[in-house]
Amino acid sequence: LYIADGGTLHVDNTGRVIVEPGGEVENDGTQKGKLDGSKVSDLSLSSTTTTSITINQATLMSETGQQIEYAISTTPTLPTDNWQAETTFSGLLANTSYYIFARSKENEVYKTGIAKTIAVQTSVDPKSVAELIINPNQIQGAWVDANGVLHANQNGTITILLHEKLHDGEEVEAKLHDYDLSSSVDSDIIKDNTVTFPHASPHIITASLLSNPSIKTQVLVEVESDGAKLAKTGVDVKALGFAVLMMLLLGVGARKKV
Repeated sequence: LYIADGGTLHVDNTGRVIVEPGGEVENDGTQKGKLDGSKVSDLSLSSTTTTSITINQATLMSETGQQIEYAISTTPTLPTDNWQAETTFSGLLANTSYYIFARSKENEVYKTGIAKTIAVQTSVDPKSVAELIINPNQIQGAWVDANGVLHANQNGTITILLHEKLHDGEEVEAKLHDYDLSSSVDSDIIKDNTVTFPHASPHIITASLLSNPSIKTQVLVEVESDGAKLAKTGVDVKALGFAVLMMLLLGVGARKKV
């Protein structure tokens, strides 16, 4: 044991060595300054709410007399600040994952100890949205065929009625300012809960919850051109066009004979 000039050695009744500022502790020439802080032996969850997390008071593996400090983060990276002595963290987001850290606090003799970490999730608000639902049969301006495929007309407009399923199982109609609509086709015109289709092709419409974009739902719309609609009625489009042309020609000829 080496005490530098100006240092004072104290040994308390527990046998701990206390070095006042200005002193150094040397162990075989390999360690100087403060001793390594104790590790945390356990760290466990006490309770959660939608906006808070409380953990049980942690304990240290060694009797160093150090206090324990705690911190919270949304990532597993050790925080550099905002450590606290309290075991409750408030003002959090519901249904969100957090990392809680605990470590021995630095004092006059011991350095900060190695932190222990646990992952905790805040409680789910039972009235928060769990799922977005689109019922194809409730989309105005579109129709569902016998195979369950949703169809709409080119240049037509559909109106989407969206529902929210809450975590408590209740289903309610979604408000316009709760979600955002987007399309896989850039030329589609979206306004509020309506979509207009300038082009005929398959279109994927996505509804995303604004407060949590990971909650979303999609619907596939087969947008049909006028020609495709005529073909579905059993009319030969080419033959129809030829017939119209002949009628026009005959009409012109008839007018010349008069």
